[in-house]
Amino acid sequence: MKRFILVPLLLAGALCAQQASVTSTTAVDINGHRVSDGPQVVRTKSPTGSITTETLQSVNGRMVPLERVEERIVRDDASGRVVERLIRRYDPQGNPTQPVKETIDEQKRPDGSSTTQTTTYRGDVNGSMQLIEKTVTETRKSGSSETQQREDEPARRGLSGRDQYPTQKLQRRVLHSRAANHRAHPAGIGGH
Repeated sequence: MKRFILVPLLLAGALCAQQASVTSTTAVDINGHRVSDGPQVVRTKSPTGSITTETLQSVNGRMVPLERVEERIVRDDASGRVVERLIRRYDPQGNPTQPVKETIDEQKRPDGSSTTQTTTYRGDVNGSMQLIEKTVTETRKSGSSETQQREDEPARRGLSGRDQYPTQKLQRRVLHSRAANHRAHPAGIGGH
């Protein structure tokens, strides 16, 4: 008897930890009736991840999915965070297309700097996930400014069909500087 009471209480506690929200836009048609205008977004969040689904009314009047994003937090502690994101897109009839999986690994350091490595895979016709891009972003903080350096490695396919990293890495340096009391003066103003 005690088991039958305990199981519903555990399930109710697990459901309370989730937060759900539905967002939709409506408009008034020419006859004065409310109709759906744009996608409906259903978002469910829990401590271990979230699921976001966008649906849209098709030409036939049926609600079909546009995109579904599932995020799962693998690790979240003082040293960093690892998130797996699975993105499923759909065609206008609601049929699934190739999924995309992103793994985001953020490592934090005691000095406030961090390294974020994003690895992106795309599903192929056989259902396997193939590497399409790998990005490493270094963020360094000094005082009130922040500097970011980004390095991209697009994957290439060889004759064997396996991923081969290019011998030359595509490097983009993106420098973002945020200063607390930084003011820009146009040339010629202020007596300079």
